[in-house]
Amino acid sequence: MDKLLRQYKEQIKSSPQSCGVYKMVGDKNKVLYVGKAKNLKSRLSDYLQFENLSERIRVMLLQVIKVEIFITENEIEALLLEAQLIKSLKPLYNIVLKDGKFYPYITISKHDYPRIAKYRGKFKKNEFHYYGPFTSAAAVKQTILSLQKSFLLRVCSDQYFSSTKRPCIEYQIKRCSAPCINKITKDDYCQSVKQARNTLLGRNKEVKEQLLFTMRKCSSEENYELAAIYRDRVKFLEQIQIQHTDFSFEKDADFFSIVREEDLACISVLSFRNKDNYGSTPYFAENCGDHSNDEILSTFLVNFYNSANIPPIQIYVPDSIVDKEIIEQALYKVAQKPVKVLHAKNKKERDLLKFVYDNSQHSLEQKLIDYRNNLEKLEELSKIFLLPKHSKAYRGL
Repeated sequence: MDKLLRQYKEQIKSSPQSCGVYKMVGDKNKVLYVGKAKNLKSRLSDYLQFENLSERIRVMLLQVIKVEIFITENEIEALLLEAQLIKSLKPLYNIVLKDGKFYPYITISKHDYPRIAKYRGKFKKNEFHYYGPFTSAAAVKQTILSLQKSFLLRVCSDQYFSSTKRPCIEYQIKRCSAPCINKITKDDYCQSVKQARNTLLGRNKEVKEQLLFTMRKCSSEENYELAAIYRDRVKFLEQIQIQHTDFSFEKDADFFSIVREEDLACISVLSFRNKDNYGSTPYFAENCGDHSNDEILSTFLVNFYNSANIPPIQIYVPDSIVDKEIIEQALYKVAQKPVKVLHAKNKKERDLLKFVYDNSQHSLEQKLIDYRNNLEKLEELSKIFLLPKHSKAYRGL
């Protein structure tokens, strides 16, 4: 246990104070647990309070060999990535939800005056637009509240909407534009709904520009009261942290990234199989200072795939790659079907490559810290046993 805690503490020291997802990994790379965190360093530190943990988690920690970290842009991304990894990896110590219908979604109804709401259950595609899934009902609630404040959308039931003759308290506290009694035109309300939907799709910048344009227009026309409403919408919109990266992919594909410092390179791969996200895995290459990044990645690709690890039909790489056609031919022999080595062409593909790149950087920093810690320990042992300093340390440390 003492050895485990010492090893775990070393990993925590280098963990970032940012949003993300972590994997507890045991023997033979078996994933034991997947969790999310607003602050990864703080959350992982909680596991050091061994006496405060449940018996189940204590048993799990005794099996943990390493902790892998994925950094995300915000809490919503962490929630969505956690859900996808739990679904695909089915970790032993997670509560695995067997069917997506148990996850909460945000819905916007297909109604003349659409309603925003939280939803669980089977999809009714003719009735709602769905956004999610989320693994936290609290996150759904907070997101809906922020969207209400930004776009003044209704949350009342269709029955209440069609029968009321006066606005409810949501209108009084400025969370609804009261379309029920025509306080807003149908066209203006639908415009607000469209902006809310774009926000849920991660198009915050586009929506913000539209709101700012309308605010300035109202101000120039000396309609200061309406300009103030749009100003407040912009303010609330800036507080919303909606998913920026779509962590899903329809086809089987691997996304690669490489980062390097001196002789050490980290190559990470994010894998999708049967529409499931299997997370990002880092690999390290040493003594590669005399080679370019694309040469290292080309060599890695040829050696990475084999009869036990069949390549997918699509492989995404960040930049140009040496002997692309030859690599595709070599991978064809392994897969017995055409394999394409591609560059990102759209936002989703670029976002996924950026996600892999960011996590490659973190993995490389972690490995360098491990090297430094080991070097310090070796130096201490050298002093204790009066050993000569003949070993060559890793360059750049």
